Amino acid sequence: AAVPAPKSPHGRATLAVRPFEDRALHAEADGLASLLTDEVTTTLAYWRTFLVVSRQAVAGAATDASVAELGANLRADYLLHGSFRRAGGALKFHIALTSVAENSEVWSDRLTCDTDDMVDVEEEVASQISMLVAQQLQAAEARRMTREPEEDWTIWV
Repeated sequence: AAVPAPKSPHGRATLAVRPFEDRALHAEADGLASLLTDEVTTTLAYWRTFLVVSRQAVAGAATDASVAELGANLRADYLLHGSFRRAGGALKFHIALTSVAENSEVWSDRLTCDTDDMVDVEEEVASQISMLVAQQLQAAEARRMTREPEEDWTIWV
């Protein structure tokens, strides 16, 4: 079966960034998860090849909803989610990009960064994640388009 076209009226894929999760037993860096989510959302919004759902809309979505429910509620084609944990003097991140239509991860990766300067860490991680996600989202959209039947063949005539 063909994967549905993006739901966006603008013809571009839409991405929702779910809140990052702090995997620490005692969430000592409670504010870090929120700051990272904000920074990643803002950095991804600079890209013009896809749309990013507002942080407020994502925050209002049910946290226990399925991928399909979240995608439908947020009108998102892709969900980005991530978690982190402290390991000595470093933060270890796991990030994944999920296709709502396929209900599967199309990409995931791990990042590790030193925690010498937390402000730099937030910006550095957000920048790295955004570059990786933008590349993977564009690749996923290209794959989707090659599988999707052309709706209007007159554009080729």
